[in-house]
Formats: sequence, structure tokens, C-alpha cells
Amino acid sequence: MEEIIHGHSRAVKSGGIKPPDCDCPKCKGKPETYKRHDSYPRIVKFVIDGFIQTRTTLLIRWKCPLCKKTFVSYPKFLLRYKQYVATNILTLCSTYLEQDHETYRSTITDNGTAIGYADDEDKIDERQLAHPTLWRWLGFLGAAARILSLGANTHVSATKYRSIKRRRVLQLAKVALNSGNELQRILFPQLATAPS
Repeated sequence: MEEIIHGHSRAVKSGGIKPPDCDCPKCKGKPETYKRHDSYPRIVKFVIDGFIQTRTTLLIRWKCPLCKKTFVSYPKFLLRYKQYVATNILTLCSTYLEQDHETYRSTITDNGTAIGYADDEDKIDERQLAHPTLWRWLGFLGAAARILSLGANTHVSATKYRSIKRRRVLQLAKVALNSGNELQRILFPQLATAPS
């Protein structure tokens, strides 16, 4: 994962990222090409060997020649508004939902050992991945499924919820993880605009 993150940054610096080939997310027009407006750093976290590594990558802002608005082009390993890489989020959420015996706390461990933090120099500190983080990720997935109006008639172990609301979010998250291409479009948009 680290090589993918650094490879993306190198491609941004060297101009190796091509302009997106799609409609403008703001004006919905289809220009011949977009102009590179700027790039900016983005912190990325990923779990490897039981530790959370933090690195920085670059994201590109593109400018539409039709409406003069800017938007961000996201690499496939990142989700909008999330610091952790997509593979970690999806893997941990899937593990929690598919394994009836898993709890929030047991899911965010590496073979029973808490997932801790290591900095850029691989120095370990006291912090650990908190179990509410998993719940926030599941809520994110559930919201995406709700956007798609996906049904929630799927089984989630009764040991995973105490309220109907939580059961509904977990059902939606499970549906989202298993829904395929439509959800990919929502979760992994190539383009993102700033909130209006």
C-alpha cells in the first residue's frame, strides 16, 4: 500500500496523471479536457502488520473550462472524507458483518493484538485504533446503501445490535458491501467537488 501511495504522489508531481474523461461534476458539461488547477497534500492512513501507518499523498484539483469551477480527482485507494484507505475500511467492515462472533473490539485487532500507531519513522506510540471508528465506517456504508435505495432484507446476527436503528444501519452496510458496481460509483467517485 505504501508503494501505491508514493507512486500516486510521484505521478502527480511528474504530471503523469491524465485529466479525467467525464462530465464536469458541477456544470455537467463535457469539455474536451480539464486544466490542472492545483495539487494539495492529503494524509492517508493504512494498517499493515498490526500498525497504522500515516503517509501523505497528493490530490489534484482540476478546473472545468466551461464553468470555471474546480474539483478533485481521487485515486482508487481513497474514499472521500476518509483518512483510511478503502481496502482497510471495506475489509474490516466485511469481517465484522460476515462473522457472527466478531465484535467491534475484536474486529479492530490484528490476531487479538490491538492495532497501534507508528509514525513516519516507525516509532510506536500509545494510541490504538478505536472501536467506534468501525461503527462510523459501517454508518458510512449504510448511508451509501440508503442513497441507492437498496433493500435491507439481509441477515445480521442479533448479537451485533440492540436497537432497530442499529440493525437497519448494519443491514444497509452489509447490502452495500455486497452490491457491486452501483455502490462503487457512490463510494469511489473519481471526481469530487467541495460541499456547496
